[in-house]
Amino acid sequence: MPALAMPAAAGTLAQDHPDPIFAAIKEHRRSWEDLGQCSDLDWTMSHGETKAIRQEAALKYAQLGKAVDDAHDLLIDTAPTTNAGAAALLEYAADHVIENGTNCWPDEYCNGETWVMTLHRSLAKALRSIAVEA
Repeated sequence: MPALAMPAAAGTLAQDHPDPIFAAIKEHRRSWEDLGQCSDLDWTMSHGETKAIRQEAALKYAQLGKAVDDAHDLLIDTAPTTNAGAAALLEYAADHVIENGTNCWPDEYCNGETWVMTLHRSLAKALRSIAVEA
């Protein structure tokens, strides 16, 4: 897992570019919306008219799962560069768990910690950096 990206120095990128966490949240939200196709794909994998149709559904199913996994990685690997970005990530993660259940994040993400534990550590590190730059 790559190290947590550090926020830009005050007066440089932080002011000139939007916080990258907003794009990471958008990508994660999109990947989960796309994952909604899985129930139809699951049915097609089992009941498709031909082997080719079943295989195509299985491939699409796997691609959707990988996109969600990649979006999880992006949320962990992208450090908020602003307080607004940190707050948005906290709110998004909480809302996502409420809407999708507690099992929607990988149970053990890295080094034996849950995704939520990793998120909290990443946010704490980012907030310390943001505070120093303020």
